[in-house]
Order: sequence, then C-alpha cells, then structure tokens
Amino acid sequence: MIIFLSVIAGISFAGTIAEQDSNKEASRNYSYICIAAIFAMTVITLGHN
Repeated sequence: MIIFLSVIAGISFAGTIAEQDSNKEASRNYSYICIAAIFAMTVITLGHN
C-alpha cells in the first residue's frame, strides 16, 4: 500500500513538472494530489508503527 502511494506521489510530481508550462490549473491540481498522497502515506506509515 505504501509503495502504491509512493508511485502515485511520484506520478503526480512528474505530472506537475510536465504541466507547469502549459496549464497552471492542472499543475495546481497535480500538486494537491501529490500532497494528499504524501499525507496519506505518512498517516498509514505512522499507523503501522
């Protein structure tokens, strides 16, 4: 599960860089998704400890 979330965060981060020049709104959405994925990953990791 943690690996899956890491992959999502990585894709979102790459998407943010790719979309930065062409579409600011999409870039902002990718950033929010990335932050949410990292937050969820952190909560799950702390929950397992």
